[in-house]
Amino acid sequence: MKKLTLAATLVLAPSALFAQASVQAQSGVSATSAAQAGSDHKLSAEAQASVDANLRVAREKKLPEEPIRQRVAEGQAKGASDAQIAAASGRTLVDLQSSFDAMVKAGRANPTEGEIASGASLIARGYTTAQLVDVARQSTEAQLRSLAAAGNAAAGVNGALNVGGAVATPVAGVTTGVTGAVNGVLGGKKP
Repeated sequence: MKKLTLAATLVLAPSALFAQASVQAQSGVSATSAAQAGSDHKLSAEAQASVDANLRVAREKKLPEEPIRQRVAEGQAKGASDAQIAAASGRTLVDLQSSFDAMVKAGRANPTEGEIASGASLIARGYTTAQLVDVARQSTEAQLRSLAAAGNAAAGVNGALNVGGAVATPVAGVTTGVTGAVNGVLGGKKP
């Protein structure tokens, strides 16, 4: 049964990732369009100051700023309130810092912006810092990015079902499956 599951995963994963890449490309265009369209909706001075402060902290700590900008554009596109957008930008900053800390703990002395952003995406989807450390120890940057993309795709499906915007948290055993998948990709070897 494990071999059948692994075989199905290996056969379906590339097509799922290809589909996700297509969706990401479309959502990137949508986010850009939404940001441009959302420029009609200016944040209140208080919310803008909060977002700007989060961007400044990210820049000072050498964390990627783009995930914060994307979250703001997403909030504007979805018609979120200014308070919700400001709070989301703050949560994204915390997730970026947690991701950076996890990458360093996993042995990546100078994590790339891509690694940090991918890790933050996983944390936003419910991974704990400890789970991220385990995954980061066993994966390359490309594998981490793919895992985050797959998580985002799953969250997108979940988000369509949970209109309230609830985020699915990985249940016990998920990281075992992730670790198994990473080991399967690496042939049981650590990167």
